[in-house]
Amino acid sequence: INKIFLNTGLALFFMTAMIGKISAQVNASRCMLDFVNNFFAYFTFQVARLIEASGLLHCCYPVQNFFAWASGQPLQTSEAPRS
Repeated sequence: INKIFLNTGLALFFMTAMIGKISAQVNASRCMLDFVNNFFAYFTFQVARLIEASGLLHCCYPVQNFFAWASGQPLQTSEAPRS
């Protein structure tokens, strides 16, 4: 167990994730949705809701393909081609 968590960095990953999430949880529990008090925050919230409702949560892949196309460089992967 120690080799799995300490040698691979999983312990540091989980510690960073837990510490990083605490501030968001405290803010959400104290402020609820009161922090959405300007147009930019409201717009961002609505875009997030739209993406969540559409099921397009992995929209980073089309963005990655666009930037690869725009730069003229092929995407490199270590995975075998799909059959």
